Amino acid sequence: MLRVLTDLDFGSERRFARDLQAMFVELGYRADADMAMATGGARQYYKHPKTGLGVDIFMDKLDYCHPIPFTGRLEIDSETIPLAELLLEKMQIVELNVKDVKDTIVLLLEHPVGGTDSEVINADYIAKMLASDWGFYHTVTTNLKKVEDHVRDFDQVDAEQRAVVQDRVEQLLKRFDAEPKSFAWKARARIGTRVRWYQEVEAKQ
Repeated sequence: MLRVLTDLDFGSERRFARDLQAMFVELGYRADADMAMATGGARQYYKHPKTGLGVDIFMDKLDYCHPIPFTGRLEIDSETIPLAELLLEKMQIVELNVKDVKDTIVLLLEHPVGGTDSEVINADYIAKMLASDWGFYHTVTTNLKKVEDHVRDFDQVDAEQRAVVQDRVEQLLKRFDAEPKSFAWKARARIGTRVRWYQEVEAKQ
């Protein structure tokens, strides 16, 4: 997908904060003390002075446009955060950009949709999360439809691959729609986008 890598994102738990800081300083990275202070320790940011590579570490949850909790989830996969969280990490961004679309296309090409976390995008887990938060639901479903629409914009993705991505987006949307919604979700849905439905966040350093 000709994706340029500019930084690394990690999820961790607050109990490892000091150990992480010591490790990255030893590796030659410089910590952004202002970031840690401004977020109350919920986020650490490091940058390597020679390579310019940035490292973002989110403690206990990813908290951008919509919060994605990590509690009890980080040990499910040995190499990354779970695939459900990987998808949500991209789809929770209100102002979706090209790199997020590319990453989501790759994720959907590589992994089927299902109801577990074993090399599968756990649609059941996501559906339950979105069923209690209309704003999160609206952002994720709107972005998935954008991915479905824009997958044809990339020459690297052939017709067969486009069909796979579009089919998996449809599977996700149907599963999310089928999940019974909470009273709070239904009440918030009546208001819709007349009131801001997401958190405003500052751009990454």
